[in-house]
Amino acid sequence: MAARSVSGFSPSRPSPAPRVNQDPTGLIKIVVDAASDRVLGVHMLAEEAGEAIYAATLALRFGATRQDLVETLAPYLTFAEGIRLAAQAVERDPAKMSCCA
Repeated sequence: MAARSVSGFSPSRPSPAPRVNQDPTGLIKIVVDAASDRVLGVHMLAEEAGEAIYAATLALRFGATRQDLVETLAPYLTFAEGIRLAAQAVERDPAKMSCCA
């Protein structure tokens, strides 16, 4: 099984919530199976990571794909929105997305 890693939230490209809180440090990285696009793992390093752990757990438990994360509601201005941004980073550069992409 070949895996690929996608990072959509990092100090160089913070998601909106940490920027607003003036703490643009941290990382959200999603590991997906290259063939099936199934989420294999989610890495989160940030003070607000606890806010998004449940969403990542559900994605893994129910076999979500990266595309499922892209198509699922992620409330604007929450740390959990970073999971969706990381999933979108495969096809789009987060630095070029609007605030509510």
